[in-house]
This record gives sequence, structure tokens and C-alpha cells, in this order.
Amino acid sequence: MSAGYPPGPATPAAYQVLKWIQGDEQYMLNLMKTYGPVFSIKLASKQPAVVLADTDIIREIALAPADVVQTGVNLPLRPLVGPASLLSLGGETHVRARRMIGGAFRAQHLDSHVEITRRVAAEQSERWSADQQVRSRPLMLKLFGTAISEMLWGFDHAEEAERIFAASEEGLKLAADPAFGILMIAGDPNAPAVKRVMATRTASLHSEIRRLIVMLKRDPRGLEGRKDFMSTLICARDKDGVGFTEDELVDHAMTLTAAGHETSSTATSWLFDILAHRPELQELLADGADDKVGSSELYKATIYETLRVRPVVPATLVVAKQEMQVGDWMVQKNAGLLTHAFLTHMNPEHWTNPSEFDIGRWESRKPGGYDWVPFGAGPHRCVGSQLAVMQIEAVTREVLLRYRIEAVGPPEGGTTKLVTRCPANDGPLRFVRR
Repeated sequence: MSAGYPPGPATPAAYQVLKWIQGDEQYMLNLMKTYGPVFSIKLASKQPAVVLADTDIIREIALAPADVVQTGVNLPLRPLVGPASLLSLGGETHVRARRMIGGAFRAQHLDSHVEITRRVAAEQSERWSADQQVRSRPLMLKLFGTAISEMLWGFDHAEEAERIFAASEEGLKLAADPAFGILMIAGDPNAPAVKRVMATRTASLHSEIRRLIVMLKRDPRGLEGRKDFMSTLICARDKDGVGFTEDELVDHAMTLTAAGHETSSTATSWLFDILAHRPELQELLADGADDKVGSSELYKATIYETLRVRPVVPATLVVAKQEMQVGDWMVQKNAGLLTHAFLTHMNPEHWTNPSEFDIGRWESRKPGGYDWVPFGAGPHRCVGSQLAVMQIEAVTREVLLRYRIEAVGPPEGGTTKLVTRCPANDGPLRFVRR
């Protein structure tokens, strides 16, 4: 066992931060090839971060107790989603919140949410500009934003929900700014100046969310039996019978509104780019678009493989709260530990021909474990991962029922917007009427 950090590049920290912000996949692949699946990278002036693409170590870190690693403390999205978000919490507070939120993701609720997504996809896709070049990601952001707003607040508050979604775009625009991204990653997301800037950008959004929470609580019809997320969260209680505070409800609404629709939208845009360059696979999916039972495995395999080669969140961070063993090294307290989804998915020790897009690999394996981590790993795996896959499938079916997706250029490269990996040109393609 060696003291200190695993080996890594000796280039200046500024260069490494730039490469990280750019999301330079080849740069990261070259580092893994040179140093192995565990290496160090300089993302701040204090200490290097340790990049992890080894499933055994990822498992150990994911399952480490709260007194060993801390989650969310330096999360770049924390100023946007708030301190009570599942993305920000750790330890027992995370366990409590996750259990309470879990009720909103039960099967009977999921079916309702997927039906909302399917209906919105059908309505909006009918109005797209057929046979013209468009950018898929803005279309998906609008589609998923509309669907998630209704899922969060209910159909009877659709107008208010639309205002909340519009207000959330201010925070997302700031989060997507490259300069803000550099500040978040190389600086301190918890700095007072950062909090003030984000608070200013999200003030109107928080005001709208609080107003609608009060409106729901005062609804004379009551909240029992409603399937929208917010009603379920208002009614949720922990083991001591205590519910969420209004501040906690606001942060959970921010997470679902901002982070939730951003990731699903981007993943669907990547899927459309892949299908545009694989017409045979696209036609197989289109042939089964109205057969939800017979073609379900084909759709899911395609989505799983898309998330493997194009994980929307390429890396997640925890911080060592004490000196701890990471593989063959003893790293110092406050070391950043990055579970790198993209590198894990490209690790030939875990995947055969990892750079190839091959849905056939899912005939013999299921998603989950620690070698497929687009939604994170362990207790902090995204609570909405099942819903996200179901939504992406529903949207893809509705689109392929109506359109053939044509490429207008080479496969998209990627660009990083704070924590998400997006198509560099927002997914240019053409929807051709069937």
C-alpha cells in the first residue's frame, strides 16, 4: 500500500480543469490507458481528485458509511437545487428523505407519470417542423419540462406549473455557463458569492414554488389520492410522523424541475443522434413502436446501451472525511473521489469491446451493479432512474410512430454543461414524416 495519491498527469492544474470542463473524452481515456482505472487529476488548487473506474473500489466508496465519505458537500448543482435536495444530502438525513420520497415512485404513480409523458410527447411531436433540420435537445427540454411540471404539480395546476418551469430556466442558463462551471469545479460551490448569484437567479422560481405549495395545502378537496409528486411529498411522513418542511419541499421541487428534466432530455437527445446514424436499429424499434409488450426488451436494451456509451452525468463526487484506503493508496482527508461513469463503461476489464454500440450485450446482463453507473451507485443511485428509462422509452415510441429520424451530419461530439454531458450542437437532425 502506498501513501498519498495514485499517479496522474503532471500538466498544470489549469490545463486539467479546462479538459474536464470541455468533457474531453479522449483525454480521459488516454489517462486511464496510461495510469489504469484509478488515477489522480488536478481540479482545484488544494488537493488532487481521485478518478475511479474500478468496480470494486466504486462499490467500496458507494457503500462507505457517512463518517468516512461525505456526499453533496461540493456538488456543483448544490447552489441550484438547495441543501435539502437528495443530491446534496448524506448520512441519515439522506436515508430519511429518500424513504419519504420513495412513495412518489411506486408502481401506481409511475404508470400515471409515464402516461403524462406519452401524452405530452404525442401532442408536441405532432407540431414539430417535419422534413426540416431541427435541434433535438431544445425540443426534448420543452417536452420533458412540460411533462415533469404536470407530474410534479398535477394537471389542474398546469398553468402555474408552466410558469415555474419557465422560471427554472434562469437557474439552468446560469448552470450551463462555462465560466460558472469553472467556478463551481475549480472553486467553492458553497462560497457566499456563489450563493448570492444563484439566489438572485432563482428568487422568482422559489416564490412561485412556495405559492403553489400553499395553494395545494389549502385545496379543499384534500391531497389524498392525488398522484402528482408534490401532493405525495406534502403527505409523506418519516418514522416519527414528521413531514417535510416548506424549505425541504422547495428543494425537492427544484431538483425534480431542474435536474430531473435536464438529464432525461439530454439522454433522449443522445438516443436520437445514435438512431439517426443506425437506421436499421431505428426501423426495428419503429416496427414495434405500438407494441409495448413485444418490443419492450429491445427498447430497454437500446436505452441501456445509450446510457452506457453516453452517460449524461459522466462523474459523481464524494469527499473523504478522514484518511482512507482507496485501492492501493491511502488518500488524505478532504480528498475528492470521482466515480467516473464514462470511464467505467469504457473499461475493457468490465465490458467486451467497450467502444462499440452493441445492444446485444444486454441479452445476457441486466443494468445495475457497479459496472453500469449512469444513475450513480449504491444508496445514492438516482431515486428516479426507473422512471427516467420508462419516460425515454415512451417518448421514443411516440416519435418513431410519426417520424423517421435522419442524420444531417456526423455523430455528435459532446460538451459539458456543469455536470451534464450534452450533444455539442444540441443534436441537429431531421424528423421525416412516416
